[in-house]
This record gives sequence, structure tokens and C-alpha cells, in this order.
Amino acid sequence: MHAKSKRYTGFTLAEVLITLGIIGVVAAFTIPTLMKNTQDAEFKSAWKKQYSTFANATQTVLNDNGGNISGLITGNDDTMRALYKPYLNVATPCPKSVTVKGTCWHPDNTWYLLNGTPTPDATVPGFNVLLYPDPAGDILADGTLVRYLTTDCSAQPYCGYILVDVNGFRKPNTVGRDIYGMYLYTTKLVPVGTNTKGEGTTCNPTDNGFACSAKYLYN
Repeated sequence: MHAKSKRYTGFTLAEVLITLGIIGVVAAFTIPTLMKNTQDAEFKSAWKKQYSTFANATQTVLNDNGGNISGLITGNDDTMRALYKPYLNVATPCPKSVTVKGTCWHPDNTWYLLNGTPTPDATVPGFNVLLYPDPAGDILADGTLVRYLTTDCSAQPYCGYILVDVNGFRKPNTVGRDIYGMYLYTTKLVPVGTNTKGEGTTCNPTDNGFACSAKYLYN
């Protein structure tokens, strides 16, 4: 009788290593993108939540003041902060007497425009509003950083600018990703990107990123 020959099928070690290498390369390219997309989705959701909070607070203040807040904000950042404070869950108050940069907002050159430019940067046109030395602000209970930048709106429709970092001090600290902006007028609150005050109206990687505030809110 002849012994039946046995045949074993399977992968060689070399084939296994090649397969694992291919999987590793694919993962290296796809996983970071998936993580960034997931993170950005969370930032956008948090931004919508914060804008809703500020929009509701603005409407309440308007209703209590005949539909116009002219005269309530005098150009002192603390006057805008005082306007919103009753409607926010503030964990760390940051009036103008507090050094906001580094305490309640990012220090200079540690937060960035979407195109990678560090701010504040005097070479960026139209952004002198970001160069204010120490505006008022707050840190909310959920970790959101709030920064108020005001003008005297008793004789003009534009009252100021509100920045929020929905991710707190954690990275990426980038406009259009976790930092967004709102304009306060005498009769309304609007996200940056709905007008042309120098910040632009497009939300592309080569732009400053402020217009993403409107794009992500309405899309």
C-alpha cells in the first residue's frame, strides 16, 4: 500500500509579512484622515450648540430692550461680557482686569488661522480686531473659551465680535476648526462669513477660516 501524500495549503511567512505591510501602509494613510473627520464633526456640532446659546441670549436681550441694544455696549469689552454672562454657564470669569491671553484665551502665536498663520499677526490684513491686548472673556463649564471684542455701537450698527474656542485650550486651536466667530449688531447676531468685513466669505484651507463659521452653521 502506498501512503497517501498529504498536501498542506496556507500562506508563507513572506506572504503574511507582505500582507501586513500593505495593511499598515493603508492604515497609515486612512486612519489619521478618519480621526480628523470625526474630530471636525464634533467641533462643528459644538459650534452649532454654542451659536444657538448666544443667539438665544441675544434675542432675549433684544426683547428686553425694545429690539435694539444700542447704548448697552459702550466699547468696553466688559459691557458685552456683562450682557451675556447671565445666560451662560460660566466656570471661570475673565473680566478685562484679568489677563485673558494665557489665562482665559490662547497666548499670542499659539492659535492659528486655517491657512496656518499664527495670530495675532500684524501682517494679516483686516485683523486688527485680533490685536486687542487683553479683551474680556470667560471659560464656560464645558471648557469653551469665549473672547469679547467690542466697539461703541451707540452711533453705528456694529457692536462687536465674539470668538469661541469650542475645544478649550486643547489643540488644534485653529480658526475654522475649533475656533469660530460671531458679529453682534444692534439688532441681531450673525456668524462671521455672512458679510464682508475683511474676513472673507470662503472656507478653504488657504483662507483664514473665519467664513467657516457661517458655512458650518448653515450646512
